[in-house]
Amino acid sequence: MIGLLFLIFLKRHIKANQNSGPESWKLFLKHTSLGVAWTSTALAFAAAISITQTTSALQFLTTSFRSPVVMEAGLVLQVLQWLICTFSFFFAFGLTAIFRTRAGSTSYDNAPPPPPSY
Repeated sequence: MIGLLFLIFLKRHIKANQNSGPESWKLFLKHTSLGVAWTSTALAFAAAISITQTTSALQFLTTSFRSPVVMEAGLVLQVLQWLICTFSFFFAFGLTAIFRTRAGSTSYDNAPPPPPSY
């Protein structure tokens, strides 16, 4: 969510200052957006792994020691965690791809337009 906020700030800054403004501020917002997006992806991945391991460990302990309470791994929770991780990865990867292309880059403001494709 914070990465999306920095991305909105970057977009507003680029639209407001088409030919002026410090390049360092644009680069700061760009790098911060990418850093926060990839950090959230890493945290989502860590959360998905921890949920999977914790539920599997609880299920193993309750079935192997013949406990009166049997815990089962919640499939819905695991699926939601892995979906969040996957969507976060695709968002961060797409953001990286946009910033690496010529159209999405902030460092090509004065470059000539690309030739038309036929």
